Amino acid sequence: RDKQEKMKLIRDELAKMKLQTVMNGQTPMAVISGKVVRIGDQIGRFQIEQIKGICVTLTTQGTKYQLSMEQRFLSNAQQ
Repeated sequence: RDKQEKMKLIRDELAKMKLQTVMNGQTPMAVISGKVVRIGDQIGRFQIEQIKGICVTLTTQGTKYQLSMEQRFLSNAQQ
């Protein structure tokens, strides 16, 4: 039950995030819900793992999630 509650908190936090801009280049950056982030930064309980194309990969508790500008939804990253 505790695990289900943690997953709900994670899903709720992800649902509130909006990927607004991705800036690719030597030092990729993204704007998530008004905050500029780089690889390695923390946003809430998530760490920014990858910024590529129109997607940002976030990790928390060993699980990867992907935030996409195009699709505007979150899902477990398939890697």
